Amino acid sequence: MFAFLYKSFLRRNPHLTVDEQEREAAILLSNIGLHGAEALMRRLVKSLNIELADWRIYSLSKRYDRLNLWAKYAGNHSGYCLEFANAGSFFSCAKEVSYGNSVEMDIANREHLNGYWFFCKGEEWSNEEEVRILIARRSDPFLPIDPSWLTRVILGSKMPQSHRDQIRELARQRSPELRVAEASYDDLDQILRIED
Repeated sequence: MFAFLYKSFLRRNPHLTVDEQEREAAILLSNIGLHGAEALMRRLVKSLNIELADWRIYSLSKRYDRLNLWAKYAGNHSGYCLEFANAGSFFSCAKEVSYGNSVEMDIANREHLNGYWFFCKGEEWSNEEEVRILIARRSDPFLPIDPSWLTRVILGSKMPQSHRDQIRELARQRSPELRVAEASYDDLDQILRIED
C-alpha cells in the first residue's frame, strides 16, 4: 500500500526535494497506521471505480441459445438477439473473457495495469461464453456498426407481436434483406430452438 501511494505521489510531484519526499513518506506511513490499510484500500477502490466509469464494454456471447442469457439480458425471452458476422474493425478488437478465480492485481506492479482484468470473470459466469469489446475512455458514446455486419435477428419467444412486426418490417427494408428467426423453448429436450 505504501509503495503504491508513495510512487504515485512522487510521479505527480516530480520536483520535490529529498527532505520534502521524506516528509511526505512519514505523513503517508502515519496515515496508513492511523486509518489502517483496509480503509485506504476502500478509498483506492472508490477512486478506481471513478476512473473506470469512462470505459464502456460491449458484451457479446458466442452462443445465441443460452436460456439464462435470454432470461437475464433479453427481458425473460421478450427481447431479441442480434447476430453479427465476426468481421469489420469494431469486432477486430474483440477478446474472449477468461473465467476463473478472482484476479490478483498488484497495484504497485505496472505490468498489472494493462487492463487484462477487463476480460476476466468468476467461474460462475462461464456458461455465458462472453466476448468483450473495450471502448476507449472518453470516446464518442455512439459508435457506428456497419449494418452489413448484422447477419440475423432472433426474436424471443415472448416478444409482443407488435414488436415482431416492427422488426420484420425493418429487416425487409435492408438490402439484402436481414434474416429474422424465432426462438422457442422445446419442452421435451429443454433447449432453445431457432427457426428461420
